[in-house]
Amino acid sequence: MKSWKRAMTWVLATDANTAEENTNRGLWWLVGIIAVTLIAGIAYFMIGHLLTQAQGGVATASTSLSSQSGLTQLAQQAESGSLQVGTSSVGSGGYKAP
Repeated sequence: MKSWKRAMTWVLATDANTAEENTNRGLWWLVGIIAVTLIAGIAYFMIGHLLTQAQGGVATASTSLSSQSGLTQLAQQAESGSLQVGTSSVGSGGYKAP
């Protein structure tokens, strides 16, 4: 924890002893900004991708539920244990009564 505080104090300082130290401080600022930008971009892409997949699954389920043929198909898939919603599979061996 002390080294983190020392590093942050060094990076946030406004005065420096040498031009080299100012350059190093500036480079660390650039590295930090690039790292934060990359992490935020990756998180944004992952969340967007997951939401797109969820929307696709909901659209497929709602389309299936909006027609009688869709309901029949869902019932047949549920009976066989291979119900497909979007890209995920629900059930594998079917339901067996006790």
